[in-house]
Amino acid sequence: MMAKKRGNVVSLSDYGTKEGRAKAGDALVFEERSAKEGKALRGRVMAPCEYLAKRGFITRDQATAGERLATSFYNAGLIKATTVNLLGIRGGARDHTPVQLDAMRDFNAAMRALGPGLDDCAYFVCILECSVGEYESAAGIGTNRGAALVKVMFRQLAEHYGLEKNET
Repeated sequence: MMAKKRGNVVSLSDYGTKEGRAKAGDALVFEERSAKEGKALRGRVMAPCEYLAKRGFITRDQATAGERLATSFYNAGLIKATTVNLLGIRGGARDHTPVQLDAMRDFNAAMRALGPGLDDCAYFVCILECSVGEYESAAGIGTNRGAALVKVMFRQLAEHYGLEKNET
């Protein structure tokens, strides 16, 4: 069973006006839901990997590699707990399931394959789902350099997962 990534469902009221839909551009996807789920339509913002592939910035294989990295991160349980311990009881070391351990190994191997610099780029774009512009401003780098780093990161990630062959 795969762990779900953080929710990217948006409120349709935010995009109910022409201006709101224009601001979202083609990053907003409307999906039909069954009557059993209660609503007929829901809006979803595309994940950056999916959006970059749709725009032709990266290939579909590279987007799949980015999604695989994010899935490994979430399956490994590497997200910090967001609950509060109201009883003040200290817990012991947490036992990880075999699925979590495999996901941790996969995630750590991919991050090691990317190396310093590109691992930060992968964390921002694939896991935190930041856009290229948000990554550039968070990392404090120039526009052209950030886009180039994102392309290199996706290419190396796809090579690591065996989805693309190194053409050098």
